Amino acid sequence: MKKLLSVALAAFLSMAAFGGVASASAATEFGSGCAADNFAPFQSLVSVAHGPTSPLPVAAPSGGVITEWKLNVEFGELTPEERAELANAVAQQLLVLRPAGPDHYTVVGKSEAGPVDLGGVSSYPANIPVRQGDLLGLSGPFTLVCETADPGDAVASFFGSSPVGATVETGAPVSEAQVPVVAKIEPDVDNDGAGDETQDKCPQSPNYQAPCPVVTINSKPVAGKKAVTLYVSTSLAAPVGVTATAYLGKGRAAALGAAPQTVAPGTLAGFTLTLTKPVTQVLKKLSPKKWLRMSITASATNVTGSPSTTTSTVWLKGQAKPAHKSNGFHHHKKKR
Repeated sequence: MKKLLSVALAAFLSMAAFGGVASASAATEFGSGCAADNFAPFQSLVSVAHGPTSPLPVAAPSGGVITEWKLNVEFGELTPEERAELANAVAQQLLVLRPAGPDHYTVVGKSEAGPVDLGGVSSYPANIPVRQGDLLGLSGPFTLVCETADPGDAVASFFGSSPVGATVETGAPVSEAQVPVVAKIEPDVDNDGAGDETQDKCPQSPNYQAPCPVVTINSKPVAGKKAVTLYVSTSLAAPVGVTATAYLGKGRAAALGAAPQTVAPGTLAGFTLTLTKPVTQVLKKLSPKKWLRMSITASATNVTGSPSTTTSTVWLKGQAKPAHKSNGFHHHKKKR
């Protein structure tokens, strides 16, 4: 191991002399937590198999979004000077690859690493949609690798790097080696490409990743002889329902309703509450100088199913016809 690392380090220092190395371009974990102890110069590595004792699956166990990935490195044989130089110059790039046939893989995602801790675990944020069965890899001028001595572990490799969307062909897998990467998958229920636990504050809707907005609702009733029209506006497109209660006196009440509608922001929707027979009967007996109270509630539902409501009161004027009044005199026709 020491000899292999010395060779890789010598190659790195040789490249550095020519101007340095450019940087390469409910949650579930998968990958390998092994500690990298060697380099694979100028190669991209794909983790294709784990030994039976591995605590984590080699492939993504479910679909979702990778929101974090970790590198585990332990180069205990480096001098402080070598460690400092490598830490400043070694660049690693996470690869997410999808099997595309024997020894072929399609690159479906990448994520750049920040500074690499050569004596521990480094964590990096990511935002990469994945499917069940996707695999993890690394790419860089000197790609980190673990020598595990477990014949069940295997990595495949290809020269250089490839862009997202490209399909690469690897050589035959090499056993007793592993890629030192663990990735965390979060569910993505609304399929908006953001992890529902740490990235998406509104997993109920693909339209929002900030906290789900609250719907503001306003209403204005206009009373007619046979119906009441409630005009409604909302701050967001939302389904709106309207119900009403007319108080008929002597503890009696009548329920009314209007057909539900989806109200678009910037529009005014009218909801018609047709007066029912119990209401019209009372109004026809009620003096025009008196009024019947009706309470109307409009409710708009946001993407989480939480309602916002507004209540209006409208007064219905009595419709009884005035009684005919007599002056008390009787007129008789004169007989001829």
